[in-house]
Amino acid sequence: MNGASANFWEVHNIFFLLGLVFFPRITVIFFSYVIAGPLFWIFFLFFPRIVIPILAAYHYWDTNPVLVVLSFIISLSAETGEKKVIHKTIVVRRHD
Repeated sequence: MNGASANFWEVHNIFFLLGLVFFPRITVIFFSYVIAGPLFWIFFLFFPRIVIPILAAYHYWDTNPVLVVLSFIISLSAETGEKKVIHKTIVVRRHD
């Protein structure tokens, strides 16, 4: 079964998907077959939630475009949410 033509649900289950949403680094390191070069690891270390939808688009766009679009929406909203929390934490600590 080739990853580029496989259906996501034939290869993975809902627990893998939830792991990618809530624990992206751990899930990709321990439960994925991704082996890539140094550029991948740089992006993975600093932007793990962005790497996951890019990989999803590469492997599953033909069979699950809705899932790929949802992965981009979830990852971008999670990144934005994390940045807001970090910014609020820094601002609060500066005023204390």
